[in-house]
Amino acid sequence: MDIKKAYRSIVLLIKRLRNILIPVLRYEDPGAGHDKLSVVFIGWDRKLRNYWLQRVFGNDFILKNRVFLPPERLSNYLSVHRSDADLAIVEVPDPHKELNVGQSFILPNWMEFVMDLEEAFKKLRIKEILRRIRKYDIDYELRDQRKDLDFFYHRMYKPLIRKNHGNAAELARYGYFYSKFKENRLEIMFLRSEGKILAGSILEKGNGLNRILAFGVLDGSIEIIKTGVHAAAYYFTMQKLMEQGHKKMLCGSSMPAPLDGVTQFKLRMGAKPYLKDLSGRKKYRVVLLNPSQRVLRVMKDNPLYYLSGENLKLAAFMDGDEFQQPKEFNRYLKLISSEHVDTTECYILDNKNKLEHWIRQGEVPRVELIDYETVVG
Repeated sequence: MDIKKAYRSIVLLIKRLRNILIPVLRYEDPGAGHDKLSVVFIGWDRKLRNYWLQRVFGNDFILKNRVFLPPERLSNYLSVHRSDADLAIVEVPDPHKELNVGQSFILPNWMEFVMDLEEAFKKLRIKEILRRIRKYDIDYELRDQRKDLDFFYHRMYKPLIRKNHGNAAELARYGYFYSKFKENRLEIMFLRSEGKILAGSILEKGNGLNRILAFGVLDGSIEIIKTGVHAAAYYFTMQKLMEQGHKKMLCGSSMPAPLDGVTQFKLRMGAKPYLKDLSGRKKYRVVLLNPSQRVLRVMKDNPLYYLSGENLKLAAFMDGDEFQQPKEFNRYLKLISSEHVDTTECYILDNKNKLEHWIRQGEVPRVELIDYETVVG
């Protein structure tokens, strides 16, 4: 017990020391000529930084500057560098503390989603899933041994996460799974084809809601993924839970971005953000320092779920000229599942009047339209 207390004390001390001086890194897109995107990252979370650099921006950004600053000097730094930085990703000790610069959004690092099983089952492309299950002769078996957990974690879960996310991979530690396994809270499912194991998933059994905790593919194989094992795992799990009388299921964490591939998969099945899960999540800020065309190019493809007090909102960025007819705008709002949030804010460049007219005429849902070029002010 004394060793555990000492360990916790050391961890707390390290956290306090890390909050005294915070790294501030400024990156620049090397391949954009004079129209370069410049991004500031504030904080220690390397995986968060890699996610934005690799998955969102998608370019090999060059580190131009690195300094270490106390938290009280961060707002001043951003104010001074607004002329040479477009966007800031800020992980600070208190993400709710105002930075007093630019338009900012507080995002959870990860979001949990919940689905109504009956509704989701209707939205699944059952015929296509069953066709693939028959084509590849996929079935499943449930396992409950420690060696099965080891095999899932090391041969399926880790390889898939690393292949999908690279340096931005957010891997749950083995101990996280093992502690739940010891309490008999996990159900391990292996998917097989002609008797050979292809993939697996882990269901965490809860008092109220069961949760798909993790999914993995043998050695992270792309060829196995193409067989449709991910959808098959959901199909088998949902079918089994419905037979047991369950009405809903938590379907795991994903990024607070409705167009992220994993998030889109869940939304298409009718999943909704699980608001009860958000209060305990780590959070960070996305700050618009300069409402430039450079930033708009990036943010157009990356609408964001963000927190405003106790409410969940959606920020979408767009050029008003993209939509020629109301049905095109409606299709976009449906794609990002704007109906699942308290408010949808659309940051518009050009032709805002056209969208306002559609709203007044009742041709599109009521959303909040904001002039993108004046948002930072």
